[in-house]
Amino acid sequence: METVVLTRTKRNRLETLNAILTTSAKGVKKTHIMYRANLSHQQLEKFLEFLTSKGLLVKEGNYYNTTNKGLIFIEEFGKIQSLMSVS
Repeated sequence: METVVLTRTKRNRLETLNAILTTSAKGVKKTHIMYRANLSHQQLEKFLEFLTSKGLLVKEGNYYNTTNKGLIFIEEFGKIQSLMSVS
């Protein structure tokens, strides 16, 4: 059986969502998310709007926090990544 090696340089949308939710797990400001997730301000605004509209992220004052639903996303995304990893 042949082994297929997949290489890529760009993150997909789910990986970006996971990065934002992971960064926000303990409550952080928007700028911190932007730098940790390596996003432009425009990109970040779109992702924050999406995540808050889906109930995965909540804004409390100047801070963004991952909700329980968001923590479940992080956990499930980790499971999917481990299933897809090459052993």
